[in-house]
Amino acid sequence: MTLTSGGAEIRFESVGVRYAATERPALDDVTFAVPSGALTVLVGPSGGGKTTLLRTVNRLVAPTAGRVLVDGTDVASVPLEELRRGIGYAIQAVGLFPHYTVAQNVAVVPSLLHWPPDEITRRVDELLRLVHLDPARYRNRYPRELSGGEAQRAGVARAIASKPRILLMDEPFGAVDAIVRRSLQQELLAICKSLGSTILFVTHDVDEALQLADRVVVLKDGRVEQHGSVLDVMLRPATGYVRDLFRADDVLRRLRILRVGDAMRAGEAGGAPQIDADEPLLHALERFLQGERRLSVCTQGVAAGVLDLDLLRAAVLP
Repeated sequence: MTLTSGGAEIRFESVGVRYAATERPALDDVTFAVPSGALTVLVGPSGGGKTTLLRTVNRLVAPTAGRVLVDGTDVASVPLEELRRGIGYAIQAVGLFPHYTVAQNVAVVPSLLHWPPDEITRRVDELLRLVHLDPARYRNRYPRELSGGEAQRAGVARAIASKPRILLMDEPFGAVDAIVRRSLQQELLAICKSLGSTILFVTHDVDEALQLADRVVVLKDGRVEQHGSVLDVMLRPATGYVRDLFRADDVLRRLRILRVGDAMRAGEAGGAPQIDADEPLLHALERFLQGERRLSVCTQGVAAGVLDLDLLRAAVLP
């Protein structure tokens, strides 16, 4: 599997996994696609199959039925070492090598890929700055000298060191406090934009899923309950379980989670005040309550559409 720039499509085709001496399969006929470059979140209860599904991509778990394709190639046909060198992997336990410095940990995969030493050094320093770890201060520290949040940052830097087309993240922020977790989430979103990698992210935290996701996959008892955009899941839950999990009927929750871009319509706003498409609808409502009648919705400073109170109401009222 050749490494190229940008993300890769991941496709699960009737994937099943059954462990020995278990009554029901861990995964049962799972079929959906992860678009190239998207941040797709797997969410659902413990034991629902999230981590098992994630691990079928890098063959830490082998499907007993179906197949996993990366850009149309069955991962089972790719030499294991080649496959894993092209996939970043970050987990809650971090997994930093305790006898390696931070710099040596981040450099593991580039070293295996025989990058030139000066290129590895530049890449390590670049990544440490990206995750807000000052290279001069942190590159020679050992994992035991890091806080939980610093270790998570170092783990993310190591996972993306080789510029992987796919990044697998298994509850990577679950062991840190809420304030650090929010900071790491924002940093991850910034990293996503800079890398263009396809990210598959596991969490049991619904709020984290909705904050991060381009697309959401709800797993329960090894089966897919629903997959689609955050807008689809919030406004059109496919099952009672999905509706209850996301509290989809809660108007205030919709206002906090849904983005301006989810509710806008195409068109020109004729000099109306601007609002960014990524702002939560709650911020738009505040503007309307202050007297604005229409807002010009922008993406990276470019006009993308129009939002008014009627459009906002249609998006959030069940």
